[in-house]
Amino acid sequence: IKKGNFSYSIVVVGEPPYSETKGGNMNLTLPAPGPAIIENVCTSVKCVVTIIYGRPLVIEKYVPKMDALVM
Repeated sequence: IKKGNFSYSIVVVGEPPYSETKGGNMNLTLPAPGPAIIENVCTSVKCVVTIIYGRPLVIEKYVPKMDALVM
């Protein structure tokens, strides 16, 4: 992302929709391309990140890059 004349960006990432066992797996990390989008945008401009998910996700390493988080 090129830094433009923006005060903030809104980043929306998360898991694809699923139901019951189709979404079940042992990996509780934010799926790609979410981490790359957070890294790219939030290092260029202040950002508000919205994460859409159906279960708890491990996001601690991304939180310091965010200015605000909505879950």
